[in-house]
Amino acid sequence: MPLSQENRIQMAIAAYKNQKFKSILKAAEIFGVPEATLHACLKERQSRAETHANGHRLKAIEEETLIQQLLEADKQGFPIWPEFLHSMAQILLCECLQDPTAVLDINWAYKFVKRHPELCTRYN
Repeated sequence: MPLSQENRIQMAIAAYKNQKFKSILKAAEIFGVPEATLHACLKERQSRAETHANGHRLKAIEEETLIQQLLEADKQGFPIWPEFLHSMAQILLCECLQDPTAVLDINWAYKFVKRHPELCTRYN
């Protein structure tokens, strides 16, 4: 059974750190992994899956705060309309960036609800 790319990357990292190879390029060639990927792993950069996507304007902690506020409002019987959510997030963004001209995408609220499964839309 062939090794997965992740396993080959881990083996290449171990071999390079144990000085079996003098260059990252040679380790990448021997283990059949992309040099850029191996280089990034050795620099201990987070993978794209582990980081907050570039398109997200708010930080993870800011989004988590918004989620908690939405869930709390829902418990108290106050539904939050997408337009209101967008406005709340817009204010938060401007405050956090200290930039009154910062703007969220018009579909931001829809995308926000879509990527957070704990939130859902309901119709009365």
